[in-house]
Amino acid sequence: SACSRARVETVNSKDVEIKDGQGKVLRCISLATKRPDFLADAIPCATRSLQGSDPTQWAMTNVQLLELFNYMQSTQEYKAAKEARGHVCLYDVNSLFVIPWSRGFGCGVALLMNAHAPLKAQVMISHAWAEDVEELVSSLSSWASRIQPLWDCDGVPLWCCTFAQYQPEDGAGPSLQHQLSLDPFKSVIHSKPEHGMLVVHTTKADPYDRLWCVHEVDEALESKLFVTAIGTYSLGGRTVCTRRAKCGHAADEARIRAVIESKDGGYERLDRTIKAFRNTLLKSGASVIAEIQVPRRLYFGLTNRLILNCKGLG
Repeated sequence: SACSRARVETVNSKDVEIKDGQGKVLRCISLATKRPDFLADAIPCATRSLQGSDPTQWAMTNVQLLELFNYMQSTQEYKAAKEARGHVCLYDVNSLFVIPWSRGFGCGVALLMNAHAPLKAQVMISHAWAEDVEELVSSLSSWASRIQPLWDCDGVPLWCCTFAQYQPEDGAGPSLQHQLSLDPFKSVIHSKPEHGMLVVHTTKADPYDRLWCVHEVDEALESKLFVTAIGTYSLGGRTVCTRRAKCGHAADEARIRAVIESKDGGYERLDRTIKAFRNTLLKSGASVIAEIQVPRRLYFGLTNRLILNCKGLG
């Protein structure tokens, strides 16, 4: 049986503010684009229940992500946001598309795309919401093309928080607070996804400036999950200082900081963990890192030593 009624053809007309990194409003954009047909409008009860119970099932494939991106990129809203800032970030994607298109259905975009056959995540994506979504999609597509057989058209089920979680906060589905109480990131990490975790590097945002990202890398390494870095990253003499990393929401930041501070060594230990992780990925003398991957046989040895060293230093 279906647990939701059909929706109207267009989203509501409330304007969305496009802001720069300092919070200055660059443009107000009206929402008018038709909700895409590939998002389900009749959701089985069993699927809706998953949104509030099993984060490992909140996945969509890289092929579906590309389909979603292509549709978003064709809209006037996307073009207006890109014109305003120069690139479209995940905050824009969430406000312009994810929330309006999922509002009232009780499921995130990933489950709306797989309403009748939910997918278990085979890879987790750690990324910064301020990044350029075009770089994100390009990096993921490039990675998937290397690990997929040429004849495999189904794609790899990936877990990306923007599309995995139910974002509208409208009472039609679980609140973000409830979803976070399920510890979704840790749940996916502990499910040991086949392809591990991908840390996305872009030219517009540093993942290590985002508290969620450094926390996720830390949890993945502790769980001995295979972690791969993808994308493009300019070193630029940056230093690691996880204490200065930020979250978009104060409640999330407080919760993550409490976890970090509860572990022996606190931020100093986490700094060493992230620095050691980055050092395993860098080629000597490189200024820009593109599509970095540590061979598995080297990675697991380095990870084991890293965990032992951090515990000893903590």
